[in-house]
Amino acid sequence: MLLGRNREAFKDPEPECVIRINPKQKGMQIGRANDRSSYFAISLWIEPRESPCKIFFGLDFMPDPVVKERFQSASFHVTFGHDDPEGQHPPLKILDISSNCIGEDRDGEESSISTFSVSSDNISNETITTDTDVIGQGLHSPTAVWSLTEDASKTIKRGLDGHYRVSVRLPTTSRVWIKYYGKAVLVGGGIGPWRRVTLQSGSVEAPYRRILDLSEVVEGGM
Repeated sequence: MLLGRNREAFKDPEPECVIRINPKQKGMQIGRANDRSSYFAISLWIEPRESPCKIFFGLDFMPDPVVKERFQSASFHVTFGHDDPEGQHPPLKILDISSNCIGEDRDGEESSISTFSVSSDNISNETITTDTDVIGQGLHSPTAVWSLTEDASKTIKRGLDGHYRVSVRLPTTSRVWIKYYGKAVLVGGGIGPWRRVTLQSGSVEAPYRRILDLSEVVEGGM
C-alpha cells in the first residue's frame, strides 16, 4: 500500500463480497490506487455472447498530465477457484490466456494494436512487443500473471499506454472465486527531484477477494 502525504491506495471494504455481473456493463472497477493526480485502476467485465466462459480485465494507467510522469512498469496477478460452500475454493485451471493490447495515448488515440492468445493447443507463455512489452502466463494453472514494461530500447521513454485489455477462459461454472492484486511503478516528476513511486491495489500478503456470481449469465447461455 502507499504511505505518505497525497498518496492513497484503493482499500478493500468488502472482502469476499459477491459481484453479480451485468453483461451490459463494460468495466466494473475492482481496484484503484492513486498518487496525487496519477492513478492505476483495474476493472472487470464479461462478454457471454461473443466470448463464452471468458473473464476480461481492464488495466488503466493515467499519469498526472500536468507533470512529466509516466508509468514505467506494472503487473497483475489473479487466481481463480470454485466458490465452494465449505470455503475450500478448489482451483479452476485456465484454458486460455490472452491480451488484446490496444494501447491508447493520452489523447485517446490508438497508438499500437497487438494480440496474443495462448490456449491448450500451444505454448504456455507468450510475449508481445509493441511500445510496451507484455508477458502473460498461467495456462493450465489457476493463476494468471501479466507483466507490462515500457520499451527500454527507446531513446525517449513514453511509459505504458493508457489502457490494456486481458482475459482468461475458464471451465464453465456459475460462481467463480478470485483473489487478485496489482501494482504499477510511476516515475519522473518534471520540476524537482526525480522520484519513483509504486502504486498497489492489494498485495501478495493481502490480495483482494471476490466471488463472481455468473449463475444468471450461465443459465442464459454463457
